[in-house]
Amino acid sequence: MKNSGTWDFAGIAVSAICVLHCIAVPLVLVVFPAIGSAIVPNEDQTHAFLLAFILGVAGFAFFTGYRVHGQKKPVIWMAIGVIIVTYASFFAHDQLGHKWEPVVAIIGSIALIRAHILNHKCKVCEKHECHHQSLHSHD
Repeated sequence: MKNSGTWDFAGIAVSAICVLHCIAVPLVLVVFPAIGSAIVPNEDQTHAFLLAFILGVAGFAFFTGYRVHGQKKPVIWMAIGVIIVTYASFFAHDQLGHKWEPVVAIIGSIALIRAHILNHKCKVCEKHECHHQSLHSHD
């Protein structure tokens, strides 16, 4: 992935997969309980795998992006998203209950998607030497 913008689009895709996972798994388990338990892998392993993938893609996207644009806002959104998704993956179930775990994960994934969009906009803006006012105001 030579183009650094591609990493942001990959990050958006991975975060979207996380959202789909959070929505689909409960539906499959409710609609097809026998099938669901047979096709859904160990939940902790799935969360660890998705989180590792999210961290890898986000880390590369934001490392390369920050080197280009030097803006903190995308990195702050990324940190918030990673913290929320990590909490949802490993702690929300025990502390908030199974019903809230996917809600928290979706919130974290949305924060990550927001971060990747901002990161991409900042990189494009820096590439075209435009002013960062639209990214700094009211966001």
